[in-house]
Amino acid sequence: MGGSRAWITDNGLWLKGSLPLAVSFEITKLLSNRLRIPSKLLSGPLNAWVTPVRKYALQRGLTDAQCLRWDICYAIDGAMGGRIVFPVKDENEEWLGWHARTFCKQDKRYKNASEADGYDPGAIFGMRHWPPYDARAGLSLVLTEGALDALACERAGARFLAAIGGSEPHARQLLKLQQWDRILVATDGDHAGDRMFETLRGLLGRKVDIRRVEIPRDCDAAELTRDQLRELLWQAEGSGRSPNEARSTSGRVVRRRRVVTLQGNQLTQK
Repeated sequence: MGGSRAWITDNGLWLKGSLPLAVSFEITKLLSNRLRIPSKLLSGPLNAWVTPVRKYALQRGLTDAQCLRWDICYAIDGAMGGRIVFPVKDENEEWLGWHARTFCKQDKRYKNASEADGYDPGAIFGMRHWPPYDARAGLSLVLTEGALDALACERAGARFLAAIGGSEPHARQLLKLQQWDRILVATDGDHAGDRMFETLRGLLGRKVDIRRVEIPRDCDAAELTRDQLRELLWQAEGSGRSPNEARSTSGRVVRRRRVVTLQGNQLTQK
């Protein structure tokens, strides 16, 4: 039992100090721990960045403090040429992946680390500054699609961030997200953002209090002013009910049972 408990804890499936009612595992592939970090990356204080990149970063709201806190960097040439790179690291400052965004209007705006790069599919931008599991009670995690949106939420007052690098969370990312009591979903105000919210609510909603931050239609968090985004985050924070409770039509509180199943890259609950 001790070995099983340690394995589950290390792999992000530990639920509030007790095992779920049923867990099944299917090992499909060994994951590489050797990420190939892009070469020719430049970093440092924002005021030392080359002018075109600095202007773009300031236009998107990035601050010098954020560039240093999150080790944000950029590249002029090479594989990441023309992009700002947001490293995805763990609490030990080890690279697990990256998100990259063009600053010079390339056809492909976003470029994330892939399986070919040896990335960790469970890695989430923001997790490097998450509190320990046993210190998360009563805290909210703000979840977005991209790093720029997450950093906009940070400037608006969010303490703990999660950017998954798209609108389709990987099963191993879901295993980490279910370790929070409450998640404020600040996805884009479009069909993909709606679908991601419904996915999270469907898979994690029995265990986690999933709340939508009402980003306006055809808009994303990074496009809002700091005050506008702060107000929307506050509204989401103030709504909802206990994540482990549901009410019947008679008003009686019903405690929900849960079964978590991981098969390959698919996670389901019953």
